[in-house]
Amino acid sequence: MTVGVCQHETYRNGFCTVCGEYEPANLNEQTGQYEIGNGGQFFWFAELVNGTGDENAEKNPGADALLTADIDLESRPWTPIGDDDFPYSGTFDGGGHTIRGLFINAPGVSGMFGIIDGNGVVQNLNITEGCVTGVSYAGGIATNNYGTIINSSFSGSVTGVDCVGGIAGVNYGTIIDSSFSGSVTVTSNGYDDGVGGIAGFSYYGTIVRCSNSGAVNGGCAGGIAGRNRANSVIKDCFNIGTVNSSSWAGGITGYNVGGSSVTGCFSTGAVSGTYAGGIAGDSGTIADCCYLEGTAENSIGVGSGSVTNTSGKTAAEFASGEVAWLLNGGSVAEDGTVTEPAGNVWKQDNLGAEGSLPGFAGPDVYRSESCDGVVIYTNDASLAGKKEHVFDENYYCSSCGQQMVARVSAGGAAIYYADIQNAWAAAKECGSAKIPAVVTLVADAVVTETLTVEGGDSIFLTCVSGKECTISSSTEGTVSNIITVSGGSFELAGGVVSNSAGNGISVSGGAFSMTGGAVKATINETVICYGIAVSDGEASLSGGTVNGRTYGLYVTGGEISVGGSSAITGGERRVNGVNGGTGISMYGGTVVISGGQITGIFSQNSAGYGVYVEDGTLAVSGGNIRGESYGLRVTDRNYSITLSGGIIEGEVYHIWTANGVVSNFLAQGCYYYNENGAQLTGDGRSFRSDGYVTVKNPGAEVVSVDVTWGSLDFTYTDGGWNPETHTYGDGGWRASDEGGDKITVANTGEAEVSVSYRYRQINTAFSGSFADAAGNALESSVSLASGEETEAILSLEGKPRTGLDADILGQVTVTIGGE
Repeated sequence: MTVGVCQHETYRNGFCTVCGEYEPANLNEQTGQYEIGNGGQFFWFAELVNGTGDENAEKNPGADALLTADIDLESRPWTPIGDDDFPYSGTFDGGGHTIRGLFINAPGVSGMFGIIDGNGVVQNLNITEGCVTGVSYAGGIATNNYGTIINSSFSGSVTGVDCVGGIAGVNYGTIIDSSFSGSVTVTSNGYDDGVGGIAGFSYYGTIVRCSNSGAVNGGCAGGIAGRNRANSVIKDCFNIGTVNSSSWAGGITGYNVGGSSVTGCFSTGAVSGTYAGGIAGDSGTIADCCYLEGTAENSIGVGSGSVTNTSGKTAAEFASGEVAWLLNGGSVAEDGTVTEPAGNVWKQDNLGAEGSLPGFAGPDVYRSESCDGVVIYTNDASLAGKKEHVFDENYYCSSCGQQMVARVSAGGAAIYYADIQNAWAAAKECGSAKIPAVVTLVADAVVTETLTVEGGDSIFLTCVSGKECTISSSTEGTVSNIITVSGGSFELAGGVVSNSAGNGISVSGGAFSMTGGAVKATINETVICYGIAVSDGEASLSGGTVNGRTYGLYVTGGEISVGGSSAITGGERRVNGVNGGTGISMYGGTVVISGGQITGIFSQNSAGYGVYVEDGTLAVSGGNIRGESYGLRVTDRNYSITLSGGIIEGEVYHIWTANGVVSNFLAQGCYYYNENGAQLTGDGRSFRSDGYVTVKNPGAEVVSVDVTWGSLDFTYTDGGWNPETHTYGDGGWRASDEGGDKITVANTGEAEVSVSYRYRQINTAFSGSFADAAGNALESSVSLASGEETEAILSLEGKPRTGLDADILGQVTVTIGGE
């Protein structure tokens, strides 16, 4: 009998039609690659690497190969390429082609490649209709990857008992630009049984720009990696598949510990497990990630690692392009400062369309903000950034067509608002004790609800230079108070607070100061109203004007100081109607008057009191108190009054006390003079005179100064470039007009005085200091004898980080002190 040898004359798909032998792959002598164009040649290449072609064959784990066409493995049983003893160390280039019909059901390593060596590379390979089943570790492309897998994909099912991944069971190396679809399952549910769309377990591994759209089931489960440990990195990846586990489960990773990190990733797949998180089951280090709201309760299931800039986003925010912009590194600080992305890994088209998501292909995404604060995300680079308002003299913007009423800043760029309620809300959000929010009125504004200052709020209200802008109440409804202060701090330095339907400002806690501007309450004559009311907290009035139709300042509690150039008036003169009032009315609290002008207006049968005291503590050391009926009116209730200076004047009575109760009325060392200089004597009940009453210490010298202010308006320039020193010169802050940086104080009184200067930061990016005309620093007070004057020059330091539009940088205080 003669036995013939098969000549392999006919191959179908690389398999001999007679004996089933594999067709050898072609070796390209120039490139050193085996060129594979069909299924049989790929089986032949696997035998070449593994040394299983015949009994004398040597293993060739470093062989290189190139797919030259899409091939079909016909679901024939596959033996993985490379093992523990001889891992694959060559370069397998899929050429962008697809391998169909991979079938593995093996007791050992389970993957197209068993073990990829640290020098091994698999790239540009796509596998579809794959089915991989193992009894231990299993991966679609590799069981264990110590090398590099680039730009590859697997579609099908992968099942194993321990570490199971759509691309690699265990990743010790690098996986880049790769994806998985289908299902990946680990059949056990222990802590160590990792399962992930890309890797079941990443150990000292790196996974970058990878994605999963498949279902991940069992064990410690993650959309990208089941377990991410030992300084492993997952960066710029996304998951849109479901993740189901009975233990740790995360949209990106189930278990993220041991110095490992997840950054710049997102997940929109539903996540379920005992410890389930939109990004990770256990936290580790997570930064700049987003997950779809509703897919998990929180970004992490458990853990106390570092989680920053990570939150849930709505489907609309994903579709808009906002998430893509954030993932690329864009951010918006609490003060509104925008940081543009440092990269452009994430792309997205069809912005705004339902279901649109970020990805790695498509056009770039830009953030565009209109001048009126409307933010959109766009693919048009010409629209990127913040568009600025273009204002006329009344702050109408030619771009958005709106009139702005206020701008708000807190150490950063100023933002304009067309509605005072929105401006105030922004100020409450960004202001702090360290950096108060500056609200600058640029046009008249109308409130529909009371503006509140509470808790940790810190607000500084002023008005743009050259205008007198007003905050008033709506004519359509009644606002009982324009502004209420119950906590925090509030300073009125400019602008007008006016209420024709109620009261001006109410203080029930916190700290209120008035250094300028005006407060008006002018409701109809039948209703009692006040300019400012204080029931608790602290109030300091050192400038500006207050006018209340009934009371200028109404006090029932708290601690109040009045001085400087403040002017407080109660009452309103009318030909018809009872509109007399009281400058300051006290029913409790403590009031200290050291300066200013307090006036009570008389009208018809209503008395005009400068100061009315029924309860509380009053101390007067200066200022001018005048009532068109009584200068100081004191009842028979519980009070304590100390007079040590100032002028008290009344057209009927200068000082009047009821029922002879004067036990708590103390005028230490004070004398009462009429205009002729004769000392008055009281009858135990009241002090009366036809002339003016001056309350002062005998022989006290008169303190009087004139303060001349420069404009204190500054402009910043970078200066010119010096090519020799490679530096900018002659730059920095300069007064906008000649002498605008100077403050002159002249002592026009009789007594020697001390003068000190203080610069308080409002924008903490800049600092200020004072020097005399010779350039010497003014760090302590300057003494001035009668007739002398001193000059202080203000200098500013600090470079603006962003453009400034007529912002308020700080506040200057000049303090005059005597002996």
